[in-house]
Amino acid sequence: MQFITQIRQSSAGTDQYGEPIYVTTETVLEAAVAARTGSKTVGAAEVTVTSGLTVYFPYDTDIQNDDVFIYKGERYVLDGEKFDWENPYGNWKPGTVVDLQREVNG
Repeated sequence: MQFITQIRQSSAGTDQYGEPIYVTTETVLEAAVAARTGSKTVGAAEVTVTSGLTVYFPYDTDIQNDDVFIYKGERYVLDGEKFDWENPYGNWKPGTVVDLQREVNG
């Protein structure tokens, strides 16, 4: 297993001017991390390449759409939604999976 840091901002109320006050929390989570790449042809001579990570967490890990993750010094954001694996024929719940992409600024 590897470790990945989850960064979450949450509202802690408002200041005297009515502006929101945010609190940032960092949580280190245990996970299995795998590289993810893919590409698709968009136009006649245009290819879009997606790269990032696929991360496997324990079942029902709390993941929110605006969470940021740090893995090996790089910042990543969600690419899609989390998915909880469940066996429809029993109680086996192997985990939660998310796809991440590098955070782009600008």
